[in-house]
Amino acid sequence: MVGSHLASYSDPAEQQGPLLRLTASASGARSRHRLLLLLLPCLSLADQAHPLTAPAGINRRDWVRSRVESMLAIQPNATTGDVDERWEWAAPMLLDPGLRSFIEELRAENSPDRPNPEQFPSYLDDLLHLDLTTLGRRPEGLVDLLADLALASPAVVVARTLAGAGVDDDVRRRLSLRLGESFWRMFNRPAVISLLLQLAQDAPDPTHNEGVYWRLVLRYCRDGNLQAVVDEVWHLEREQHTWAVDQTAETTAEKVIAQLIKVVEPTPSRVHTSFWSVDADTGNILSTEIRVRTDFALRFGDVRTEEGKVTQDTVRAEFNSPFRPFVLASTSVGQEGLDFHPWCHRLVHWNLPGNPVDLEQREGRVHRYKGHAVRKNVALSHATEALAVWKPGEDLWQIAFQFANDKARATGESDLVPNWIAPGSVRVQRHVPMLPYTQEVEAFKRLKRQLAAYRVVFGQPRQEELITLLDQAQLDVTQLREWAVDLSP
Repeated sequence: MVGSHLASYSDPAEQQGPLLRLTASASGARSRHRLLLLLLPCLSLADQAHPLTAPAGINRRDWVRSRVESMLAIQPNATTGDVDERWEWAAPMLLDPGLRSFIEELRAENSPDRPNPEQFPSYLDDLLHLDLTTLGRRPEGLVDLLADLALASPAVVVARTLAGAGVDDDVRRRLSLRLGESFWRMFNRPAVISLLLQLAQDAPDPTHNEGVYWRLVLRYCRDGNLQAVVDEVWHLEREQHTWAVDQTAETTAEKVIAQLIKVVEPTPSRVHTSFWSVDADTGNILSTEIRVRTDFALRFGDVRTEEGKVTQDTVRAEFNSPFRPFVLASTSVGQEGLDFHPWCHRLVHWNLPGNPVDLEQREGRVHRYKGHAVRKNVALSHATEALAVWKPGEDLWQIAFQFANDKARATGESDLVPNWIAPGSVRVQRHVPMLPYTQEVEAFKRLKRQLAAYRVVFGQPRQEELITLLDQAQLDVTQLREWAVDLSP
């Protein structure tokens, strides 16, 4: 992520300060109002320019752009005079009249938890004191900017997802702001800044090189389809919090957003790594320790960070993130009692277990209810028909799983289908890195022999039957298929 952007591995924060920052000149002038577009939820853009409501066969971004044009068409627009750049940060208040009262509430709170709290109230004052009737001629790229805002602003994206949460507009805006602030902090990390700047240099779109970081953030969220990510994680998290009969819609939404905040900005920490060598003169064994900084990874256990202690429960919660790399590297420590399943379908066995049962136990950490591989297969099979009947405010994932369930019941499938096993091309992937001449080589052979013994004990299933069973287990098991071929008929 950092590449060559930072000169040294040490002290990245000293080399790269935050780029999403509300500032003022020595005279008190403020010029970074556009950054508020990442934080303030415009419900009109969220609801009236929903990309999934585009007619079939139409480019969704083009459709959203046309919706923005229609919304702006009813607003006053000067045809002469100078271009007024204030349109870019004032337009959401014109499109969403309810946004003013929300900003007034924020201003009254004057919370120290807001981004750049020393400047944030003044920026809100600028919004509240702006006479919208005095806006001049619109900038040429205003429609494209607002289309990107509708598609990718973290606050607008979350507000759109919360449209089906059963909460009022004030709660939608408040929760959307909270998660928007979380993304703000994450995009201000030095490693993330470096990543986006590198992508801007490599991107074929020349406008990426304009050097405005907040636009890079907006386009990164758009290109990564942040809306789809938030919709999917909302489906999973909301389902976990709706079992209690006394749970209100607002309480559920609060808990889901609180969980999302944890995974958007995981706790930075350091892993101490030891390297061993032999002193050529004395023959003594020497140990050299380095500290590896981890912005988006944590080892399982109680970890010490600059902010304090990170517990195992925190590690598990932060691992369940809807963002890449979707990989669990595990030893026997992660074999039982841990749910690392929602966003992971690749498992790296750091070492091999002693028997096939333990192997299955480890893989059970990521092969769970509505696991990543399961959802991918459901989406591949039922997204089109689910979208055809979906309406704004409904949970698209719930509809897709209902289609999958109806099909499974109609064809007499096991009750494990589709929530635990979903037919399709995606499998839980097992990776076993083995170095030649290590104990793992012999251990791997032993596991093969034990699998052969399993055949004898359980009736010697034919090779074809064994491969079918493995396929039904939702595993990408190229090696196990080879084991099945090796076994005697």
